[in-house]
Amino acid sequence: MEYSTPHELSFSGNVAQNWKEWYQQFNIYLIASSKDEENDIRKINILLNLIGPQRVKIYNNFKKKEKTNFNTVVQAFDQYCEPRKNIIFQRYKFGCCIQQEGQSFDDFLTELKTLAATCDYKEDYNMKRKKRSMKRIMVRRRCFKSIQYIMCIRLIVV
Repeated sequence: MEYSTPHELSFSGNVAQNWKEWYQQFNIYLIASSKDEENDIRKINILLNLIGPQRVKIYNNFKKKEKTNFNTVVQAFDQYCEPRKNIIFQRYKFGCCIQQEGQSFDDFLTELKTLAATCDYKEDYNMKRKKRSMKRIMVRRRCFKSIQYIMCIRLIVV
């Protein structure tokens, strides 16, 4: 049985998020293909084979002691990718996110959660997500319609 392998790791946009998503796909591949029980050197080479030639150059710059333990290699990639998180740009993308015409609310909410997770918001994460979701196109239309309906009812009752 053949298993889907992750595409090369992208270094455009939010590199830290790209790495997390790529590594998740890599783990899924390892487990599905029963390669998660392989020795560290073999897992490292599978990772290097799938991550792409430009990322192998990053691995080549790791310290010698970081190159033989799989978990240490993963941590080294974590550290390499983490500072490349552009929080300002991610917050901009979050702030500009609107529900597209025909996009379901669940898809929009998932997109908002994904974007908010990359913004490094702490306590106010849920508040900002809720505020953004209220700006969506469909809700505005429904709110305006229901407000007009309520105002009409009040005028009739008075």
